[in-house]
Amino acid sequence: MKFTNIKKIIGGAASAVMIFSSVPFTASAADQQERGNIGGYDYEMWNQNGQGQISMNPSAGSFTCSWSNIENFLARMGKNFDSQKKNYKEFGSITLNYDVEYTPRGNSYMCVYGWTRNPLMEYYIVEGWGDWRPPGDGAERKGTVTLNGNTYDICKTMRYNQPSLDGTATFPQYWSIRQTSGSRNNQTNYMKGTISVSKHFDAWSQAGLDMSGTLYEVSLNIEGYRSNGSANVKSISFPTSDDPDDQTTPGTEVKEPVQADENGYYFTETFESGAGNWSGRGSASVEAASGGYDGSKGLYVSGRTDKWNGAAISLDTSTFIPGETYSFGVDAKPDSAASMKLTLQYTDSSGTDIYDMVAEASASTDWVELSNPAYTIPSGAKNLILYVEATDSLTDFYIDNAYAGVNGTPALVSLNGNSSTTTVTTQPSNGKRGDTNEDGIVDVFDLAPLRRGILNMMSGAGTVPPNSNVNGDGVVNVADLVCLQKYLLGAEKLPDPVTTTTTATTTTTTIRTTSTTTTTSGGGSASVKLNSKIKNDMPTTVPNGAEKSSQCKVEKKSYMCKYTGKTKNCNVILPPNYDPNKKYPVMYVLHGIMGSENDMVNGMGVQELMTGLMSSGQAEEFIVVTPNMFTSKTMNSPSGINQQTCAEYDNFLYDISDSLIPFIEENYPVKTGRENRAITGFSMGGREAIYCGLMRPDLFGYVGGACPAPGITPGSDMFMHHPGCMQESEMKFRDVGPEPAVFMITGGTNDGTVGTFPKQYSDILTRNGVDHVYQSIPGGTHGADSVKPHLYTFMRYAFK
Repeated sequence: MKFTNIKKIIGGAASAVMIFSSVPFTASAADQQERGNIGGYDYEMWNQNGQGQISMNPSAGSFTCSWSNIENFLARMGKNFDSQKKNYKEFGSITLNYDVEYTPRGNSYMCVYGWTRNPLMEYYIVEGWGDWRPPGDGAERKGTVTLNGNTYDICKTMRYNQPSLDGTATFPQYWSIRQTSGSRNNQTNYMKGTISVSKHFDAWSQAGLDMSGTLYEVSLNIEGYRSNGSANVKSISFPTSDDPDDQTTPGTEVKEPVQADENGYYFTETFESGAGNWSGRGSASVEAASGGYDGSKGLYVSGRTDKWNGAAISLDTSTFIPGETYSFGVDAKPDSAASMKLTLQYTDSSGTDIYDMVAEASASTDWVELSNPAYTIPSGAKNLILYVEATDSLTDFYIDNAYAGVNGTPALVSLNGNSSTTTVTTQPSNGKRGDTNEDGIVDVFDLAPLRRGILNMMSGAGTVPPNSNVNGDGVVNVADLVCLQKYLLGAEKLPDPVTTTTTATTTTTTIRTTSTTTTTSGGGSASVKLNSKIKNDMPTTVPNGAEKSSQCKVEKKSYMCKYTGKTKNCNVILPPNYDPNKKYPVMYVLHGIMGSENDMVNGMGVQELMTGLMSSGQAEEFIVVTPNMFTSKTMNSPSGINQQTCAEYDNFLYDISDSLIPFIEENYPVKTGRENRAITGFSMGGREAIYCGLMRPDLFGYVGGACPAPGITPGSDMFMHHPGCMQESEMKFRDVGPEPAVFMITGGTNDGTVGTFPKQYSDILTRNGVDHVYQSIPGGTHGADSVKPHLYTFMRYAFK
């Protein structure tokens, strides 16, 4: 790509060869963004909305840039470590030397910039700025550190549901900001120095910031916001020690080429954890989304305004050498019939941009394979970009199973019958077919290990877990994943196993189910959908008089949890005028993370609303049970807010179905059957209520969640990446019972803890055709001001 084209961009005009990226921002249709690698250095230029006049001219270890009248602009260059999947400590001492002429005119700063993954985090080491010192007054101060002769303030800020490496996410930002700027506004500043990057990371860790993730990149970044300016980055380099005198010659460092794995692949990408190194091309945007080839995730390409718009990945010429032959491929599926094409864009020796076909195929709306096992990169080619496009249509499309390999390497997952590793010999069965996490239960938690195992086998990176031969045919492949998904959804039973002389006999064991009486003694029908009525009757504040001083009685109870083999506690809230000779329906109300059975007893209006609504006749009389959701075989209490803790809360699904409901029905005069059971909760309790409702519609006729926490589907928040209890396409009711009469989700517009995740759940349900209600509380936070309006409506419509 010619950089002379970029200098001519003014306002919304854009070159037809601009490459858009999901890193670090999600570009809109008007953004300009370019990425590449030159002399072993990765670089990026981004200009929001294509506004103003911008330029970037990169060379090996240096670049110049300028900007004026822009909204937001950045130019950066450095090293990308993502493919190595290592923590920063595994790289030894990372040091960056710089020599820069920097001229800010307004809001701008010069820094070292990058990300970590797992957990997701964005970082800045700020050396100088113009008229505004980042990150502003709202940052959380974490102390100071003195390095390389400068003292830096350590800060933390949060980004909620914002664009990131892995799509829209919630993540922290870590900062080191020099107490005295190395630059002044409205003048050219001659800045030369050393940044001991690893020592900043060490200081952040010592300040209590989480530095356990894998390092994505270390880059020198020039950024401007609604300002003018320029920079001449004369050199950047990465010496092997922190000694400022131990500097490599700028531009002489050579990036180590990526080595092919034992199966011949230089890279494989199934988009299970995000877009990877793929980005949108032209106006297209890309995101990892449900709808991939194997029923899990693929890369969804949308927003195309021209036929050459699509999905692209840059190829490093230190690995993909011009004149050499390689195998490239990807599977593609358009939303409407189109000619799909895999193309290599490169710059020839004369500086002309060339577009060379690698593979093409016509597609209706089915998956097609775009692969070429013997494509030769033209000699002298530079700025290599591999991309997928639809050459005769503006249709949106998916891609999946992308790869690059040595000459002759077969497709990662072939649609033409030449796949190299799509099946593997079954592993020994240690129990039930499908119980891949070996917890003795076949459930949705077995999907993720099976999916990872199959993907690992296909890429030659490992083995599948035990009990993966779900369909019993003696081999493990994608068919087993589909079989398990259909089984869990209740669509089909597990097939009888096929016994051969090379495969151990597999024993079929039926998944455990709850023995629950479905006969009723009056009460609600749970068959008449009430969601449409609720939509016209869900006030965002609790009306005056709806809450009254509690006349309820609370009883503390203990019961044996069959899943853990331990005793657990719950509170039973009896309604006003409770009569032990009368039978009542039951509402299970669940607490937030790190909480207990006591959290929802007081402060959230449960007793007050029960008293007020029942005494006025607006709600049926019912019993409320507030359990302790934490359900762990090995732990007595949560270890912190992390993936393990969340997984133990997800185990509550087994506790409530196998132990808690039977205990309540044995010890209290309650009506049985799904039409007499409701479940809702707050925060983590909202997540678990929705999850239990989706998984067991045979148990609950009324389902709700207030400010539900992330994690039902994959996503990231301020604490961690959630692998998800199910994929987005799976977020619908299992075919083991009718849908509930009430399905209600509530979210506050000012919820700084779970952000927009409640609305995201609602959007997923809408896409999946699930009837439900979404209640938005204007100004509602993560607390009672959102929970009480939810309970006010949910209690009035339960058991009708």
